[in-house]
Amino acid sequence: MTIIVWDGEVLATDKLAVRHGIKIATVKAFYSQDETGKCILSGVGDLDKIAAACQWYESGADPHNYISRGIGCTLIVVDALGLKFYEHPWIATKVGYGKCAFGSGADISYGALAMGASAERAVECANEYALMCGMGIDTYKI
Repeated sequence: MTIIVWDGEVLATDKLAVRHGIKIATVKAFYSQDETGKCILSGVGDLDKIAAACQWYESGADPHNYISRGIGCTLIVVDALGLKFYEHPWIATKVGYGKCAFGSGADISYGALAMGASAERAVECANEYALMCGMGIDTYKI
């Protein structure tokens, strides 16, 4: 129910969330700090699981001390070294400055990226064509 796109420089997200069958606009990423300095945290999956995974990351990201409440989401982190993401068992997959997309609009966004679109434009395309994406765009940059 979301789209998050990284073009190697900018992380872009849609704002759509659904609560009790009602579409609402929300923020899907935020700035934090990690061992490299300023970072961006975001995620795909249930909000409560993403929040638990963000807390786990902000408390040191120990893969032996992951929070089981976070299982079932993908935690996305952008820092000075580029993008990395965590899925159970909470070991980082490093993308760096390569392009990638997460969420229900990922296929559409990958097509847009392949045609030279920016992260923001790729989210715009997903918002237009993917049923569960929309409600605007936010962009983040380190």
